Amino acid sequence: MDMKRKIFLVLAVCVILLFCACSAPEPLTTKLGDFRYKQEFTPSIGEASAAQGNIYLVIYLTPQEGNDVTEDEAHEYFYSGTKAQVDEEIYDMYCLAFEKVDSQFVRFGLVFEVTDNGYADAKEQPPVSLILP
Repeated sequence: MDMKRKIFLVLAVCVILLFCACSAPEPLTTKLGDFRYKQEFTPSIGEASAAQGNIYLVIYLTPQEGNDVTEDEAHEYFYSGTKAQVDEEIYDMYCLAFEKVDSQFVRFGLVFEVTDNGYADAKEQPPVSLILP
């Protein structure tokens, strides 16, 4: 194999790996449909602050296209036993927040108060498992 083909092969593999790394994450599938998933640790939400030694974990769920879940359906479903597991500890859901943009887009924030092990400042967040009803 000549040098040009080797270089081309290496470049092709790099491009494929780049596309795989940049692909959208898999949606979270629930009984309410599919959602885009994002998580964030924060010491406060609005005027509410987590208790000493704790931090809030907010799991943002954005309905995928075609998922027309209502606030009432989300409230009933997520409040029927949703939990989060962080570093082998299981936490009950603290509250459920609703966000609207342009009065049509809805994003749900599942809020958990968890033990703060430096998560807000960590470069990599710990693995979080969402336990759905």
